[in-house]
Amino acid sequence: LDPALERDFYRTLSLLKRRDPKIYQKEAKFYSEETEQPEGQASTSNKRIKPMHIKDYEREVILQKGG
Repeated sequence: LDPALERDFYRTLSLLKRRDPKIYQKEAKFYSEETEQPEGQASTSNKRIKPMHIKDYEREVILQKGG
């Protein structure tokens, strides 16, 4: 994680824990503008990663080793 993003995350988390009234304001910003990702860069959280099951693993090993 980016240190600035991590700092902003912990700051926001502390506001939530203290139930600060600022979290209920519509115009409140919790992350600084430079911590946002560029438009061209895909987020890893948006990607669906298929879980690998034992059958998938065995099939992969058999195909790699040729039987």
